[in-house]
Amino acid sequence: LDGQDYLLGSAPCVADYAVYHPLWFTRHCASVMAGILDATPTVLTWMDRLAATGQGDMTRFSAPEAIALAAASTPAPLHDETFQDEHGLALGSRVTVTSESFGPEPTEGELIAATRTRYTLRRTDPRAGTLHVHFPRLGYILKKADT
Repeated sequence: LDGQDYLLGSAPCVADYAVYHPLWFTRHCASVMAGILDATPTVLTWMDRLAATGQGDMTRFSAPEAIALAAASTPAPLHDETFQDEHGLALGSRVTVTSESFGPEPTEGELIAATRTRYTLRRTDPRAGTLHVHFPRLGYILKKADT
């Protein structure tokens, strides 16, 4: 945190939230331990800065409303996706992704990303429009789609 506002630079990222959680628990839920953070004022200032970003606003809506929102939206572009091919399937291929342990129904789409940790498929649904669906590699099977 020396010389920067957040762990990896000028904006908060997943690393900040991953580290923040156990420190927040220590500071707010384990009163006997809370004082240990007093020795690190930079960490406390960072925690306060991160807490000030808020938790977002949760809004409940129905399944039809969610589908309508998806249809009215455009998928965000993928950034810095390092392609990791371990299946001999090129980007743009029609593929299926299936869970190894539950819900045996395959999801079919166009392979638009395959990183070290996940697969991303582009799908087009008549009701929801074009979507990017992300799957973790762990616990899922990627195969070429049957033609």
